[in-house]
Amino acid sequence: MAKSQLSLQLLLLYLVCYFTPCSKVKGHSAKKSHPLLVIAFDGFRWDYLKKTDTPNFDKIINQGVHAREGIKNVFITQTNPNFWTLATGLYPESHGVISNKMYDPVIKEIYIPFSPHGDKHTFPNDRRFFDAGGEPIWVTNQRQNSHHRSGIVMWPGARYSIKWARPTIHMPYDSGVSEIERADAVLGWFTQDNPINLGMIYFDDPDLIAHKNGPDSEKVTEYIKKADDIVGHILSVLKQKNLLDDMNIIITSDHGMTSISRSQLIYFDDIIPHDWVAMTPTISPALSIFPKQGMEERIYSKLKEASMKPDSHFVVWKKKDIPERFHYKHNIRVAPIMALADLHYSFLVNKPIERFTSAGNHGYDNEFQEMHPIFLAMGPSFKKDYSVKTFDNVDVYPLMCHLLDLDPAPNNGSMFIVSQGLSSHETTNWTFATYIFLLIFIGSIGGIFIVATCRQHRYLKRKMFQNRQVGVQGGIQYSVPAKGNAVIKLLSDGDDDDDDDDDFGDNNSLLMNKGSTP
Repeated sequence: MAKSQLSLQLLLLYLVCYFTPCSKVKGHSAKKSHPLLVIAFDGFRWDYLKKTDTPNFDKIINQGVHAREGIKNVFITQTNPNFWTLATGLYPESHGVISNKMYDPVIKEIYIPFSPHGDKHTFPNDRRFFDAGGEPIWVTNQRQNSHHRSGIVMWPGARYSIKWARPTIHMPYDSGVSEIERADAVLGWFTQDNPINLGMIYFDDPDLIAHKNGPDSEKVTEYIKKADDIVGHILSVLKQKNLLDDMNIIITSDHGMTSISRSQLIYFDDIIPHDWVAMTPTISPALSIFPKQGMEERIYSKLKEASMKPDSHFVVWKKKDIPERFHYKHNIRVAPIMALADLHYSFLVNKPIERFTSAGNHGYDNEFQEMHPIFLAMGPSFKKDYSVKTFDNVDVYPLMCHLLDLDPAPNNGSMFIVSQGLSSHETTNWTFATYIFLLIFIGSIGGIFIVATCRQHRYLKRKMFQNRQVGVQGGIQYSVPAKGNAVIKLLSDGDDDDDDDDDFGDNNSLLMNKGSTP
């Protein structure tokens, strides 16, 4: 019984210690969290800062943290999937935004991001394209604290009601609004009556410039200088408003970019007849194929055969065979067949070569370094002059939740790497609780060892006395007579404080003298 009670007590102690650190990590602190500003440049490759002098970006690197090789984004390495992953911490197969253009068999529509008739107008896309399970950070921010307010400028997906909630303040996409105007709008919201505590800004470039001119063009380098000026303007305004020292700032992007050309084309129409295909919502470099009824096997067989040729420069999968590492295929919006071009190569589908004018593209395998975007952060919650090699962009959402003192919604991210960049006071509770847990756990193991050693010692002592027993007098057990005929009483079961009665058989049995008879 005593042994069982001891085991139960140790188990309860272990469980209490185990869960204590978790409650410290998740629990909201008594102090007010710092406001958070997230700045996102579309298509800002991880190494673009090496192209030119960037004193303002350098200031953030020196006074904050950064990912030396950028962050690993999600597949498909396009804008909408990755900006929605940054906002929700989910992989595309979980949040449902699998591509810039996608078909939903339930909604029975194709999502189209922008209207060809002007940036101020967009197609009336169904909100369910984005409201498919994920919870963006602005919804988390507003639902958990009635004093929290979010101001979002042109972030992809922010115009839709998600879980019946919209950002407190939202500026819809309009390419006619300059970067400085966008920045000034958000910065003003931080100091207005009922100020926001979360601001997020989206900038279109350098993505559009790199698509047209290529990632290694002088035009891209010129924009990197401009982006540095934009960051400098933001830092200057924050300082003027006495917000800089209290503001956490994150600068990141959705994807990188690589060069493409007409000399590296894959002519899809030469492989598959146009009338076999119902639609191809996503074309290049990730080609999604919805076959017409009865044509799936024929299309797949033809593409598979073509992909096996030495100069094919693409792979093809049925939906079920798309690699698990993409975290992509388990969604109803994924096409029955997908083909993926090699880096630098492009599919040409139902279009003459003369209309192929792009010099840069993205959307390739997210293992390619060229596809990875930047990540920098600075503020009172971050270390200074600290860097990590890389981490996954699904980790940004739980990081933002931590900075805003929020409990994250279900997500695929982790704090394991990003927490390394947090300043010491941000991790004090977690570290202290972890140390206490380790000390108590080690103490428990030591206690178990001591108890086990004492029990073993008693057991050996009892065995030694048994081996020396020579007789019984008056029902009392005696050892070998000592000098002067003195006797030493054996340690009996009644003198032991444990109750392991089965160690030595029947307690009523008498130990006999050597040579005696029963």
